[in-house]
Amino acid sequence: MLRNKVFCGIDLSIKRSSSIAKIIVEEYYIRIRIDRRNTLEEIIDVVSECDVLSIDAPFTLSKGYREVEKKMIRKGLRVFPPNFIRDLVIRNIELLEKLKQINYKGVILETHPRSSEYLSSVGSVIDYYIKQTFTKDDRDAFICALTSLAYELGECEVFKAEDGEIYVLSGDLVKVKEIFNRGMIIVQKNH
Repeated sequence: MLRNKVFCGIDLSIKRSSSIAKIIVEEYYIRIRIDRRNTLEEIIDVVSECDVLSIDAPFTLSKGYREVEKKMIRKGLRVFPPNFIRDLVIRNIELLEKLKQINYKGVILETHPRSSEYLSSVGSVIDYYIKQTFTKDDRDAFICALTSLAYELGECEVFKAEDGEIYVLSGDLVKVKEIFNRGMIIVQKNH
């Protein structure tokens, strides 16, 4: 049962605040919270109780594209190689290490919101169910959180290789829509 589970997404940033989205499934409503945080410790404070966490940043460095990104490129998706966004990857590796140090118990997924938008109906889900606009960073964080929810529902596509796994939204998101149809949706922004 999804009730009282927390699904989070992080649009990790280096030079500005990172956006964090949280989807909390209650009995009669869905609560969506958007936060902005600067330090890794502040980010961890927001996500530490999440059941599933999706992060928009590579989990490992490499020279050029990893095999997992090459699989995505073959499917027509546009991704950057980790060495192109080196500082972001290093920050994410630090975040992952800090989560490990606090014995974070949830599932952590690498994701790519642009690919999710390309492969799924997430844009129409956002337009239909969320009655306010998001900044680009907040939208990406929300797509990451939706990826966490879709993972729990078995509605993600995963690109796998020996050097990583990247989870993205795919298709019509029927199960996600069913959850959103269950009750009122409350959006809180804490910037």
